[in-house]
Amino acid sequence: MTAAPPRRAVPLGVGTGVHPDRTDWAPDGAPMPSPSRQTVGAELLDGALRDPHRVAYYLFDTQDVLTKLSIADVIGLAAGAAEILRDAGAARGDTVVIALDTGPDLLAAFVGCILLGAVPVITESAPANQRAARWAARVRHLAETTGARHLILDEDGPAEAARLCAGIRVLPARFPVLSGWSGGPTATPADLAFIQFTSGTTAKAKGIPVSHAALLANIAAMGQASGVREGDLMLGWLPLFHDMGLVGVALGPLLLGLPAAILSPLSFIARPERWLWAVHFLRATMSPAPNFAYQHCLARVPDEALAGLDLSSWRLAFNGSEQVQALTIARWQERMERYGFRATSMAPVYGLAEAALAVTAPELGSLPVVDRISRTELARTGRAVPAPAGPDAIDFVASGRPLPAYQITVVDDAGRGLADREQGQILATGPSVIRRYIGGLDGDPSPLPGGWLDTGDLGYLASGQLFVTGRKKELLIKAGRNYHPHDIEAAVAGLVGVRDVIATGIPDEAKGTDNIAIAIETPMRDQERLRAMRRSVEDAVLNGVGIRPDTVLFVRPGSLPRTTSGKLRRTEAAQMIAAGTLQAYPVTRPPASVASG
Repeated sequence: MTAAPPRRAVPLGVGTGVHPDRTDWAPDGAPMPSPSRQTVGAELLDGALRDPHRVAYYLFDTQDVLTKLSIADVIGLAAGAAEILRDAGAARGDTVVIALDTGPDLLAAFVGCILLGAVPVITESAPANQRAARWAARVRHLAETTGARHLILDEDGPAEAARLCAGIRVLPARFPVLSGWSGGPTATPADLAFIQFTSGTTAKAKGIPVSHAALLANIAAMGQASGVREGDLMLGWLPLFHDMGLVGVALGPLLLGLPAAILSPLSFIARPERWLWAVHFLRATMSPAPNFAYQHCLARVPDEALAGLDLSSWRLAFNGSEQVQALTIARWQERMERYGFRATSMAPVYGLAEAALAVTAPELGSLPVVDRISRTELARTGRAVPAPAGPDAIDFVASGRPLPAYQITVVDDAGRGLADREQGQILATGPSVIRRYIGGLDGDPSPLPGGWLDTGDLGYLASGQLFVTGRKKELLIKAGRNYHPHDIEAAVAGLVGVRDVIATGIPDEAKGTDNIAIAIETPMRDQERLRAMRRSVEDAVLNGVGIRPDTVLFVRPGSLPRTTSGKLRRTEAAQMIAAGTLQAYPVTRPPASVASG
């Protein structure tokens, strides 16, 4: 055995300095090569042999305690996990479900599976409350879909969670730390490196198979598009069962020879300034997040929590995984410029788990491209017609161009290619794009000619750039016109008292159209203020989008359904609104004398 990696407390906030490892950082390192081996295990073992003391991870827990791992530490931890799995009967090709919080044990279990040739599936850690039954139902679904017979849980996890997973062998995350791995890489390029599950409901979550060859191809393309170089450091807080967290933050840098810093997702949600101070502390150069995270910082972090902050090292702030909002980018730059953040660092991207992660990226050093078009023309004809600023204008942000070896096209419902500035379905193809889901589930990607995948997203192309306009299944149809819910949400988001907002459509079979419903999280409870806010919401949507919402609901903060990474679940919210299960504040009409006056 070897000694456990050292840990120390590093409170992230005002007064935080710079980590000793990064005090000599300079933004002019030599380009880093792409992975040269054909499997993840071979690449990791080769890297540990070449430079065992290279820093692989800086891991922060919810209390800002930092654990630093070298590549040799990662292999030693993973070797211990692999031995435990092998003793439990797991072998090459077997699927293992990992339900652990972000930290050394999770990384040990994941890389241990890789060394053994087993196939890891990461899911949420087991809760110790009334959500345990729902969590267990998802674990059983993952196991049934993939044939998994082993489940790794925290050794101090709730016993009830393990009991609910009867039929699956539960292994506690109690791994010895070994000096290395003697088994050698056991996988082939075509073998699965891991399975990524979508974040749908338990019954609908789909398993996305990612082979070693696919993962390495996507990481190589991302590294090339990002211009990775010596001295770069990736930092993120998204959970590792999220593709941006796993591939973008945990695996990409590891396989490109770069260090990565990973924060607890819960610590970001509780105090989002920790993310920014971690960038400062480690002189991080790259960090990804969905658009909501940038907005979350703008709304929740006071100026006094940023005194002394330095974001000048942050050269690529990837913004993806959901609709990128032009207003969020503008507000972010306006506020963060004073802390050294450069406008050219904001990098809107497009990707999906069905491609491992990324499909497009902007040109390095370029400003975000915002296309202002006519809302009316888009809703009526599906064409993105440039328009001047005004009530009819809507802004869309470009997600860049396809990565090397990837392609994007936009087609109509019949599969015919569309011209520039015509909205349609986005198709993607490339070396990591999947052809099937795990388990033979309904809804497998259509076997389109040329290996194209229907992403389920809508958008248009203009001058080679991709503009994503929304999800096809979330499109709202009102009086024969199409509306994107994020447009409605953007019109409301800036109003006083609005914390978070979801806009959705509730089908009205009698009318043959959608009723537009808006649910708003707000701390306000006073009836008069809620009535005034409702009028402001209705006016903002009418003026900004051209329709009047049918329903406006106000709920307490934290009531709207979210994914474990904090993104709002629009489909689930629609179901709750339709079923009447979303607990909204009652907003009464004003007395007749007041209303008439």
